[in-house]
Amino acid sequence: MNERTSKPVNAPKITRPGESAEHLGSRNVTEFLPAIFKTTANKQFFDATLEQLMSTGSLMTINNMVGSKFDQPQANYLTDNRSSDSTQFVPGIINRDAEGTVTQALAYDDLINSLQFNDVDVNQHNKLLNEQGYTLDLPINYDMFINYHKYFWLVDILPPCSIKPTQVDAIDIDTIFNDNVYTTPTLSTSNTLELMNGMRVRFMPTQIDRFTQTVPGNQTFTATVNQANTIKVYKNNELVENIPANYTYNSAGGVVIFATAPAVNDEIEIHTFYAYSTSGDYAVGDIYIVDGVGSNNGIQFTKQFTSGVVESTYSTREWLNHTIYSSQEPKGFDEDGTSFEFDPYDIREWRMTTRDYVVEKRYSSDRSAWSRSNLWIHQTAAEAVVTFENLDYNEYLADNFRGVRPIIEFKDGIEKYNYGTNHIGYVAHLIEDTIDPAVQIVGEINYSHNTYGITTDWQFQSGYEDGDRVRVNMSGYVTYWECIETHGDPFNPTYYENRKYWRQITDENLEDGDLVLFLRTTNAAYTNRIFRVGGVTAGTGITLTEVYGPSSTPLNSGQSCCYQRLQYSSMG
Repeated sequence: MNERTSKPVNAPKITRPGESAEHLGSRNVTEFLPAIFKTTANKQFFDATLEQLMSTGSLMTINNMVGSKFDQPQANYLTDNRSSDSTQFVPGIINRDAEGTVTQALAYDDLINSLQFNDVDVNQHNKLLNEQGYTLDLPINYDMFINYHKYFWLVDILPPCSIKPTQVDAIDIDTIFNDNVYTTPTLSTSNTLELMNGMRVRFMPTQIDRFTQTVPGNQTFTATVNQANTIKVYKNNELVENIPANYTYNSAGGVVIFATAPAVNDEIEIHTFYAYSTSGDYAVGDIYIVDGVGSNNGIQFTKQFTSGVVESTYSTREWLNHTIYSSQEPKGFDEDGTSFEFDPYDIREWRMTTRDYVVEKRYSSDRSAWSRSNLWIHQTAAEAVVTFENLDYNEYLADNFRGVRPIIEFKDGIEKYNYGTNHIGYVAHLIEDTIDPAVQIVGEINYSHNTYGITTDWQFQSGYEDGDRVRVNMSGYVTYWECIETHGDPFNPTYYENRKYWRQITDENLEDGDLVLFLRTTNAAYTNRIFRVGGVTAGTGITLTEVYGPSSTPLNSGQSCCYQRLQYSSMG
């Protein structure tokens, strides 16, 4: 039965103040018409028009209270005997999104009922709701914590999405970051790609033209397409650089003219790209990890690999995802290691396969170990990659890659103890030896900081002390060894059965492009500065060019770098 009871009242029809004392009810204006006009049609017309104007109204003035009964006269309180009578018009609770739009609303009585349902004593509202309250807002990704089973450890396993734009819809990479969502125009592959967090993308050539030099002295090669926004030319699978010193490109005709004619049988490739970067901050061919989709800060790219000079190869891994918990195979955890982070065994080939459940957002400005260990990708994004690249769904979205417990992904930029706040780069070599780089490195054809200074040849007539370092020359093949257990008998370091006495020292040669940080040197011009290596490939002698320091880009407080190899003081 309905809890409300009908109580009809014949209300006086009032159209102006004081009229109730003069007249009540309908005027019945048709009675004043001549008999000949008292037709049914005229009666219906006047009832709908003039009768409404001449009759009294049907509203009645009342003086009653509704809403909260607090400090209100009870005699004239209007009620219909509902439980919410006492809380009518009492403010409720609303949620607003970032734009201020109300997304949820909860009435006061619904709030009380919800509390009561959860066994809360609601007899005294002032006691219940007057207490100061707090909202727990952990700096983590709640979706990864709650819906962890929807995430897969696949960022380093799924292949990158190769984006090949068309000539009419060329892509300026810089425009991708203008918003927090982005979908490519229709690509030359007749599909589109909506960027999602965790995807790896690379902007690839739309057209590759291959030629073999058959005419001696020929310098001209014409691509089958023109108007390239970016072009790469390869000779015998190696990138030809230094435009226009080595070649020129005519965009209108797609013509490449070499400064020096390739030799007969040389293989030439022209890679035509319809992607470019106005700022120059993003390069075609490089691999980037997508993040920030849907965030207030907008889309962000994290460079993972730099494309190499050899076609279809990558020269440098820019984003080193080895961590304080696990490392890239095959090197495992070293309990005795003093380094805060682990060295990767081979940063070009090996991947982290152990799932890490405590991570940080990948684009954190300090590039912490936790951010670089984050290889989680949502199932929706993984499915989009599989679809875009026409891969086998079951091969990648397998349970052995799926999260099996809550993932704690901290927000980016969280302050850490004794840690930098702004990452400036990856240092390939950190050298603490008390050397003079200007004398002992610059001008050398090669230099290995692990083996430099080891000039003692192993002698089969004597034993060695713990810490002794020797070299073994076997028909021109030189290896380096360190004694790890004192012995009196001559144990050959190269014999496997003698590994309890010797540890092999691996060469860590300087290579072109490596960054080197010197901490303790005898030359103040190198101490606490970062230099870039050059001259190794050319064989003209090693050069060191300062990139961070007083004479270049100043090093500031809070800046940090990740180093890959250490050279501790071994020369005294």
